[in-house]
Amino acid sequence: MIIYKETTQNFIKLINLSNKNNQPFIYPTDTIYGIGASYLNEEANNKIYEIKKRDKGKTFITLIGSVKQLYDLIDRSFFTNTHEKIINRFWPGSFTFIFFANKKLPNYLIQDGKIAVRLPSRKILSEAIKNTQPITSTSVNISDKKNLNDLKSIYKYFNKNIKYILAGNTSSHIPSSIIDISDIDNINVIRNPNNINFKELIR
Repeated sequence: MIIYKETTQNFIKLINLSNKNNQPFIYPTDTIYGIGASYLNEEANNKIYEIKKRDKGKTFITLIGSVKQLYDLIDRSFFTNTHEKIINRFWPGSFTFIFFANKKLPNYLIQDGKIAVRLPSRKILSEAIKNTQPITSTSVNISDKKNLNDLKSIYKYFNKNIKYILAGNTSSHIPSSIIDISDIDNINVIRNPNNINFKELIR
């Protein structure tokens, strides 16, 4: 495992290197550590499924560095002014929103015609993605086991399977909220670890 200190330039280097070598990587998000890869690198993302023993029916969250990158991921014919108001209010931040997906994207990003996207508030992360490409994100664990969020445990369990890691402090042990806003008239709060009354907030 090659460990990089968390800087924007190191993260850009890591993303490009992992993409070139078809390898996933571990990195700190604005919530917990995540495993990811460049969003269109099928080989690297398939390795994440193998490493985590993850059901291939479970898709990954996609992290973006700018709203401009969002437009390449979604079906814009379903994107309304209300969607725009919501993302302008809550992004960047720890809210993952689900939209109707661009149908040209690979299966590991799309479930039931939808895609989960987040614009993180962690500046180093968002700047690196903005200057490269969106990346996938899933928790650092074996599926259905406890999330690992400290470097010592991560190194112990994933040293043989993950080639690259960006080392930095995480601000929380709580994963992001996940809200399905694909149908703006029927918003569905899927994961809400902070018990936020999201529907009240968007009135």
